[in-house]
Amino acid sequence: MVRSETDRKVYTLPGFGALRRRAWYSVSAEAVAADGTAWTFAHTGWTGRGSQATDRYGSVVGRIRWRGFFGQQADVEWGGRTYRARRVGVWTMSVQLWEQDRKVLTTWPGRWNAKLARVDLDESARLDPGLVLFVVWQAQTSKESSSAAASS
Repeated sequence: MVRSETDRKVYTLPGFGALRRRAWYSVSAEAVAADGTAWTFAHTGWTGRGSQATDRYGSVVGRIRWRGFFGQQADVEWGGRTYRARRVGVWTMSVQLWEQDRKVLTTWPGRWNAKLARVDLDESARLDPGLVLFVVWQAQTSKESSSAAASS
């Protein structure tokens, strides 16, 4: 995922779409798939352990709910399907997405001011572009939250 040369708030994942931060101080983002489908990603609840994706009409199309004391495991819902996510590595905050017993995506978050994230996909999984962007955004915001907590 790389930063756009024309808009510093936009990061593109070739073949899937783009994420656009709403503001430098905000973790919510707008996502647009390569086919033009758009979503808004935002955290839900006061704990920040849940997130949701809404379409342009405000309907919820995806959810992530982290569970456990340290929030290392999550249930991910997208397009009527359920996946599992898990954080790997305390320092890297990488996130793996699993469909049943098969790892279908791994993302390593970066910095908003540089290369945003590295993403490895199981091409045979044919993941929805919105789901991929949602998981990448979630990993990125989780890393930011931990970095902010560690520096305060």
